[in-house]
Amino acid sequence: MRAKRRAAAIVLAALLAAAAACGAQGVALTVKVFPQNAELTVDGTVVGSQARTGSLPRVLSLVAGAHSIHLAAAGYQPKDLAVSLSLELTLEVKLEREGSRLAKRSEMPTGREPKSVEFTPDSRFIVCALLEGEGVEVIPTDGTSGRLALAPPATWAAKKGFVEMAFLTGRQELWVTQMTTGMVHVFGLSDFAWLASFSTGGSWSKFILASPDEKTAYVSNWESRDVSVIDKGSRSATARIPVGGVPRGLALSCDGRFLYVCLFDRGAVQKIDLAKRAVAKSLAFGEGAMRHIVMHPTQDILYAPDMLRGRVLVIDAASDALAAEIRVDRNPNTIALSPDGRYLFVSSRGPNNPEDYTKKGPAFATISCIDTHSRAVVDWTWGKNQPTGLAVSPDGRTIAFTNFLDNQIEVYAFSPGGG
Repeated sequence: MRAKRRAAAIVLAALLAAAAACGAQGVALTVKVFPQNAELTVDGTVVGSQARTGSLPRVLSLVAGAHSIHLAAAGYQPKDLAVSLSLELTLEVKLEREGSRLAKRSEMPTGREPKSVEFTPDSRFIVCALLEGEGVEVIPTDGTSGRLALAPPATWAAKKGFVEMAFLTGRQELWVTQMTTGMVHVFGLSDFAWLASFSTGGSWSKFILASPDEKTAYVSNWESRDVSVIDKGSRSATARIPVGGVPRGLALSCDGRFLYVCLFDRGAVQKIDLAKRAVAKSLAFGEGAMRHIVMHPTQDILYAPDMLRGRVLVIDAASDALAAEIRVDRNPNTIALSPDGRYLFVSSRGPNNPEDYTKKGPAFATISCIDTHSRAVVDWTWGKNQPTGLAVSPDGRTIAFTNFLDNQIEVYAFSPGGG
């Protein structure tokens, strides 16, 4: 096998040398492939894998013109690509796992830095909030034309920083937070027209959560370290509840009496008594970075990803005790439950770039699927550069996630019984 690889490498080198002798120039083709052990074949010649060469990504020098690329790895679906080289080109490619419950349906380009993503209540559209855009994008789930860009008035839109969303189905409204202004912007679901904007009263507003009765909403304010209580009827902040750290994710108890608040800087969850509008208890789980939290639809069970330790915490909300920890990929970001609560999906951003987390890191990251009964990861798929926002469709059959640094949404079909 080694002799064959050496012979293949000699053949490829001979081809490139011959092309150079004829006056053709070599053009750099950079290939970043996952899994890393995927075998790379160029124009019928095997050139090895990233894992074997220890080089990530692979950089090849090819003759300008058309080339065929073949990628294959055990347990994955092979992929063929046709490239035409005239200038330097970078290919970032992932292979799809065979037999997975998650089957890729489409990729959708977005504006800059797609922070969060949600399905509309009727599943017809995917809505994406842009951190470096002037509002949100509305994209048909089936990939057809009809994309819309929603923005508040220019004074606010120009400041960018759109973060999270909540649907008020009874009111047929979409509410979007903007951290750079501390505002919430309201759009109608029937025509996606802008309806209103109002202040949370806090600073650097992030997560938004609507109560089931649609009378109240809650917004976490990163810099002012409090949670705004919003009256939905008047669209105004009626109170701000101080918390003991930097708040991010929010979840309501099943009986609606308590609000659970993730503290990103402390690795803790604070339990707020909504009648008293005060912290009733702080749930400490050691050093961590708690970013998101969700409540099971039928059980007193909370799930919260810890970005620092690469785990999802399972919390018994009846006793406020830690029930389990589930290891996932590095920097877990957003979680979403299937409508029946059986599966928990986790987007992980993967390893950071050692220079700056806003630059692409050394590896693609993953989307994990956890069986909430066994509390184990039962399936996963590759994302790309920093999977961040994540949502499950109302029927539980489709998931969407954003690749934050690729300005892209990926859509997967989900089959509980496997692919």
